[in-house]
Amino acid sequence: MIQSMQQGFIRCDPKLSEIKFERCDIFHNSRSAMYFERSSRVEIRGSNVYKNGNGVANYPQINIENSFVYVSDSQIYDARKGSGIYCKGSRTELVIKRVQTYGNSVGLRCMGYKKLEIDNSSYFADGIK
Repeated sequence: MIQSMQQGFIRCDPKLSEIKFERCDIFHNSRSAMYFERSSRVEIRGSNVYKNGNGVANYPQINIENSFVYVSDSQIYDARKGSGIYCKGSRTELVIKRVQTYGNSVGLRCMGYKKLEIDNSSYFADGIK
């Protein structure tokens, strides 16, 4: 489990079977803050992901491709041009519970997924596409 992480880009190697982030602030990265691909299994709980991207290219704050990601009790906000959460891939599974997004180009953008579950207590002030 990773706790109290601050600035630093995270790209998961699929050989790492399970990663948990709890009470982390992840911010000020020049691209995506987190990029999960090829069967990563990730939990993000009680964390803030904000002010990532470079303002020129469209880097989502959390980029998910063909992985399982569970996000709860977190805020994702103020991307520098990109979306809050971006998911794609026919094997992507995304579960969102008690999450707020705001100040991103769009809160959640999905271009493909196997499973998408969002509870009623999550709020996307910047929308879903």
